[in-house]
Amino acid sequence: MTDPLQVRSSALPMAFICPASIRPPAIVIRESGPAADVGTATHEALRPLVEFGDLDWETVIATAEHHSADVVEVRMLVAQAVKIWRKLSKYFPHARTETFWRWDGGSYILTGHTDVDSIVDDGEEVRTLDWKTGRKDHDYSEQMKGYCALSMLETGASESSSTIAWVRDKEIEQYTMTYEQMRGWLERLEKRVVQWDGVYHPGEHCRFCPRDHECEARTAMVRASAAPFAMGDQTEDMTQWTPEKFHRVWNKVAVVLHYTKQMDKVMRDHVKRHGPIRLGEREIVAVEETRREIDPIAAWDTLVALGLYNDDLQKILRVSKDALEQVIRDKTSRGKKAIAVRSALSEIERAGAMKRKTTHKVVSRRIKESIDEEE
Repeated sequence: MTDPLQVRSSALPMAFICPASIRPPAIVIRESGPAADVGTATHEALRPLVEFGDLDWETVIATAEHHSADVVEVRMLVAQAVKIWRKLSKYFPHARTETFWRWDGGSYILTGHTDVDSIVDDGEEVRTLDWKTGRKDHDYSEQMKGYCALSMLETGASESSSTIAWVRDKEIEQYTMTYEQMRGWLERLEKRVVQWDGVYHPGEHCRFCPRDHECEARTAMVRASAAPFAMGDQTEDMTQWTPEKFHRVWNKVAVVLHYTKQMDKVMRDHVKRHGPIRLGEREIVAVEETRREIDPIAAWDTLVALGLYNDDLQKILRVSKDALEQVIRDKTSRGKKAIAVRSALSEIERAGAMKRKTTHKVVSRRIKESIDEEE
């Protein structure tokens, strides 16, 4: 007897695009990194805010440190989430956090883990909330529909809504589902994802797939995406392109860049471990470069003796705000760290020494509803 397919709601966005992504890979790889650590710490730090209506900033810092996350970034995200929750909390009375949902569909097991949920209207409606702390903009509609379905199946409610809170941008998305709509969605889940026809659907989404490292369809797609750029004309007049063509080429470029960077790192690591790769009169080799750096404290008297003063020093000296905050925390006793950092930054602000620099970048994203600041 075949074991039921394990379907996590968080995997549904990818699964509906390419059902192969939800099949167990031969080799399981779970990537971790700074972004994941920040997300985990932020989610944990926000639980008291939802459950008790308040939070302790020293605990937020301790939570970030416990998960080896960037303290400054976690504090920023929590502060953003506090503003969002002030707007949304009235829609989530008696809210719970970190609720696990499970439903046995026979040929599959559907599960989900919601950050916030609330049962209203005498059990007729369930509302869930999902904090998104990352920078990448994806379509999470199927994940939210999974939460809607699970919450109705477990509670017997006749309606459910799932809200995404994009913490960095202070924007929200909301999805609603009735019990009848849920039946149609479950049929689509069974037909599209569970009863997979064996056809792969490679695309830009492949770089987020857990089977990315072993998928031949992905490999073929990358080769096909790279081919036009190897022999194409980059001087083509893009003002003549249709929006459809611009988006299509943009997505292909994103795929090629991602896998080029990934392969570049793998090849560099290989050379560092195994030594030079020689071919004829050329070799690819790891080399060591030494760059000179000036210790500003040790060189201070010399810099002044050279006649360098405020305007000159401003050009050559930089103070990292994140590093400054960390130094202040390290020098301050527990329980007073957050106050010390805020006090120091306020003094720097009053002195007119806090400069703000705006950068610009071009990204592909969806349009979302913005959370307005409170008056």
